[in-house]
Amino acid sequence: MNEELKYCINCGEKIPKEAEFCPFCGSKQDNSGSAIKEKVPSQILPNSDVTKHKPWFKKAGFWIIAVIILIIIGGAGFAFHTQTSQGAVSSVKENVVSDNTDFGNATVKWNKDYKIIEIDLPKNARVIKDLNGGSISVWNSLVRNAKTESAKLNHKYSHIIVPNPSDKSKELLEVQNGEIKYNVGDDY
Repeated sequence: MNEELKYCINCGEKIPKEAEFCPFCGSKQDNSGSAIKEKVPSQILPNSDVTKHKPWFKKAGFWIIAVIILIIIGGAGFAFHTQTSQGAVSSVKENVVSDNTDFGNATVKWNKDYKIIEIDLPKNARVIKDLNGGSISVWNSLVRNAKTESAKLNHKYSHIIVPNPSDKSKELLEVQNGEIKYNVGDDY
């Protein structure tokens, strides 16, 4: 199998005579035959200006940049997935029940047994008084904020409940992954 060879017009490597592109540097070859002046080994001088070009995916710089990008993306993903229960609780406290006028001295805690965030509202909080009186506008703001916050939290910490302050075995609100599972306000 004696294949006829020629030299690449760009890098000088031996390539098949009929090749349209150099497999070493990727340069388009002129196969018209009339305009090609093939290089012969004696014409290629050491230290000449002919440089060998590697395809982009074989260059070391490409792989270094690719690895750095993967490390950055992996680090960000790791940070997102390693959100702590304390971070989630702080976020819920700040973004859902931070208004003491409406929510009193609400407490937010992580229940590790049930893997839920509990928002405990005092019995005398305005939101509870209004809810018991049939006015649900403040309650609806709590529901919206809990739904939004639940959707932002890592899946592991996205389950939020508000127990009834008069009977802790009953819930007033349950939200998980940004979806409302139960809302006592729907009964009004």
